[in-house]
Amino acid sequence: MTTAKHNRVHFESVATFATAAPTALTSMTHLPAIDATPPKTPQNFDEANETSNDGMTSRHYATTKAAAWDLVTRIYTGSKMLASSGSDATSCFCQALLENYFGAAANLSAGFTVAAGSTDTIVNLADASTVAVGEALLFGGTAVDGEVRFVLSKSSNALTLNFPLAVAANYATGAEVYCAFNFAPTIGNYAPKIYGNWEGSGHEWLIGPGDVTGFKLTGLAAGDGCRYNFTLDGNTFAAGITSGTHTENAFTGAPLVAVGSPFYVNGGAVAVADLEIDFGVKHEVIAATSGTNARSGMEITECAPFGSFTEYYNSTRWTQYQAGTSVELMFVCQVPTAGHAAKAKGTIAVLVHEAQVKVEEAVLNGQRATKVTWVGRRPEASEITAGHTVPIRFAVLGGV
Repeated sequence: MTTAKHNRVHFESVATFATAAPTALTSMTHLPAIDATPPKTPQNFDEANETSNDGMTSRHYATTKAAAWDLVTRIYTGSKMLASSGSDATSCFCQALLENYFGAAANLSAGFTVAAGSTDTIVNLADASTVAVGEALLFGGTAVDGEVRFVLSKSSNALTLNFPLAVAANYATGAEVYCAFNFAPTIGNYAPKIYGNWEGSGHEWLIGPGDVTGFKLTGLAAGDGCRYNFTLDGNTFAAGITSGTHTENAFTGAPLVAVGSPFYVNGGAVAVADLEIDFGVKHEVIAATSGTNARSGMEITECAPFGSFTEYYNSTRWTQYQAGTSVELMFVCQVPTAGHAAKAKGTIAVLVHEAQVKVEEAVLNGQRATKVTWVGRRPEASEITAGHTVPIRFAVLGGV
């Protein structure tokens, strides 16, 4: 007999759907999954029952295979940042999975300092050529923890932020501006595909090639441990890999915990509970004219992010609901260590620039509250013209 407690998970990004499957753990990345269960590996059959004169059923015949896997992990932080000087991070935790889900490589810059003439809403940089609209930046002044904002629009080296900075030191000349690994949904076929490998005790599965078809953030209420929730859909399954050298998770910083993590509605901090964010990127199978499973890949066809939160009663939310008014939602979770340099090594941020809400009565800690569900919508025409073209953005500060 073998123990069911033996669960080890690896993944690898390969160049295309047609690229050969990995053959050794040496090339794969360890995922510190929580309570991982084996992937689902259904073998499909032709179950037709042919007519007969004896009433017995016909044998079935194998047709296609499929594979699916739900994986949950803590959100581990990095040991390096993206700053104006020093050794920059080159990868963030689960980067290949995030890029596959969003359908594009992460966009990042090396960090900057604030130039003269900056205000709390329009910050000048010495050179903003590599900064794109929609990116997240962490503004860090002397002896303060810094503030995360997203770039709403850009004119040369002047960046308009999604809402004002509260601390003057954060936009003073010479203040550090840290950059992020920025992810945004991109419609179409993202060529790299993912393989996932599960090792049990004497029993293994390799699934893929496929896409990360589901991604959401959970454990975001104060005091909870934050989680990445991934769903991996693979084209097929095969015997798992046990050969090759296993390398432990390279991200050894403490994982994120939602303590004092701000959630903003239209730039105002709101105390919330039961916060969940689903990025809503939809992946569809591309049919093929040949092949065992008649698939030639997967592609992204739409993005409709959604989520929910519970807040203490707020009459404004009911007004926004009844009027169909759009609101901006922003969530930031950071390591508890003080100092902007530490925050730049361990922060995640989400921006939904155009969200519409629905509300219902609720109770929170024995007090009158509101349960809010939201859906991210297409940005307004003027914002699209300015470069803000997607309904949701995700940013990770810190890596290795």
